[in-house]
Amino acid sequence: MIFELHCHTHYSRGTKIPTEVMMPPRQVVRLAKKAGIDGLAITDHRVVSGWREAREEAEKQGIIFIPGVEIQTSQGHMIGLGLSEGVENFLTVDETLERIREQGGFSVAPHPYDIKNDGVKDLCMKADAVEVFNSFGMDRFANWYTQRKAARGNRPMVVGSDVHMAEMMGLAVNFADAHDMDGLFREIRKGRVGFRTSCVPVGAVVEWARERMTHSYGDVLKYIEGNYGLPKAWVSRGLVNNFVNSTGRAWDIVGRFAVGCSTLYSGAKLLTY
Repeated sequence: MIFELHCHTHYSRGTKIPTEVMMPPRQVVRLAKKAGIDGLAITDHRVVSGWREAREEAEKQGIIFIPGVEIQTSQGHMIGLGLSEGVENFLTVDETLERIREQGGFSVAPHPYDIKNDGVKDLCMKADAVEVFNSFGMDRFANWYTQRKAARGNRPMVVGSDVHMAEMMGLAVNFADAHDMDGLFREIRKGRVGFRTSCVPVGAVVEWARERMTHSYGDVLKYIEGNYGLPKAWVSRGLVNNFVNSTGRAWDIVGRFAVGCSTLYSGAKLLTY
């Protein structure tokens, strides 16, 4: 069976740009069904508000629903799967893992070495499994390094699409001989999971960022006005307006350039670990 273990809905919220995902839980489940997914984990940032809607739709679609959440620990992100309720944010990794275990859940360390420093780095080895490929990992080197690290530490591995837009569903999925959530966790622990992986296209990321910026336009301008002085605020407002109103391919070129720079930076950064 095919399992998608890292998905977000419109309940996931950002900080500087509040809107992260435009899709409600019901739409995410339907996308999973269309993509041939058999089991789906909803792992919104910090909250479990989408579980009820997603579970109801999953039952209609005949998909295994896995209740999860991407928790903000004091040291980076940690995913809890198979939970019965949310987990307090901003605890240490050790405390967070204990809360997950208390619920009989399964922990996954997502994108541990990502360029944004949202991962828990070497603490990923304490989780039940390590996410060794993340489709949203635009720095490219981090996935390779994570897989190498998990293999050397003999840790169970999974992959995740980190779905933030429709185009991402099914980009990184797990294959396992399991017919329910507990069976999947057993197979992961035994290392009997296969993967299919690919990165999200840069053009799709640019379109997602534009839509996200458009939905959060007022909040972004308010942030700029409250945190940037001149001339930075003037330049930032100009760039935001240009990006939101652009219709050509110029920003795709900028996106590809940014991916190239991120890749070089992450490669150099990994040498310090």
